[in-house]
Amino acid sequence: MVISGCGHRGIVEIVRAAKGHARVWADTVVGGFHMAGASRRDIGSVIAAFKEMGVSRIAPARCSGDESRRTMEQAFGEGYLPAGAGARFSSEPQAGS
Repeated sequence: MVISGCGHRGIVEIVRAAKGHARVWADTVVGGFHMAGASRRDIGSVIAAFKEMGVSRIAPARCSGDESRRTMEQAFGEGYLPAGAGARFSSEPQAGS
């Protein structure tokens, strides 16, 4: 699992860097994607990059932006995890999954 506070430097770059350092690749990205006000094109580019890197679960929070969260929820379906204060995440499969 990659956890980002606020992705000021670019969430894709953060995930790429994490992937370059990981011994075992996690498929989940959680945190602030710093995409409030991003264009649909930019949101689509992030979605495509995530999928290319094998990201299948995301939990955009905080500074990710409403449009970004809506679009990513559509793109990732069940892999979209609502995030916010008090949210809990696990890298382990859930019962019934």
